[in-house]
Amino acid sequence: MLNKDTLKPLLKQQLEGIIWKIVLDDELNCMAIESRTLTKQVLFSVYDFNQQCFIILNYPFEEKWQLGLLALYQHKLILHGFENEFAPTQKNILVFNLIDKNIGWQNYSHTAQAVYKEGILAYNAKIMPRKLELLDLNTGKSLGLLKADGTLQQLQNQIILPEHQLAENIWDTAQQLIYKDLFIRSLYLKNKDSYTQIIEVYNKENNILLSDILNDNIQKLAEDTFFVWLGKLVYIRNKSEIVSYLL
Repeated sequence: MLNKDTLKPLLKQQLEGIIWKIVLDDELNCMAIESRTLTKQVLFSVYDFNQQCFIILNYPFEEKWQLGLLALYQHKLILHGFENEFAPTQKNILVFNLIDKNIGWQNYSHTAQAVYKEGILAYNAKIMPRKLELLDLNTGKSLGLLKADGTLQQLQNQIILPEHQLAENIWDTAQQLIYKDLFIRSLYLKNKDSYTQIIEVYNKENNILLSDILNDNIQKLAEDTFFVWLGKLVYIRNKSEIVSYLL
């Protein structure tokens, strides 16, 4: 039964390292992925579902580790740095242009608070009290301080997350959702000394359309196992393979 599928596959790609974070661009139907290797190398990949190809795949930057994925918008990959290797505090901004595969601009004095359609809302951490200003996404130039009555358009994702179905025995915990006429769930199967986590998709006649292994030989529960986005099922297999099916 496992690995049987009658859904249309859209993406199956093994990445280098463990998938750490995913961000989405609804307008361009693109997905960005941050992955990290055991040798402390952070890599970035961006898949275009419209063109059915990776724009970049396992792409490294000069800074090998202290970079993180912030947003993806209008073919711009927006990254942040970290205070140091052991602190999650963000600093600096790097904007990578996916069209020409070059760094558009960097800012070493400001920290991004959020990304909007109008630009990047940021502040200089060395100046107190903090004053939020808008940075142009294309150039990095300041567009002025944020006014008290200013309104900005958020980057929104049409993403559907599963509900957690708790159980007295934690290994009976499941994640599930209903999308259109499909029932999607992830659950655990007991092995001799460990558990296997699987994902299943059923139609309204209760026929199985997909069954796949998410993680094998696991000792603890996994979070955020799958999501539905713009009519696509997306999940991570064995921590480093990104998979998507059309629903």
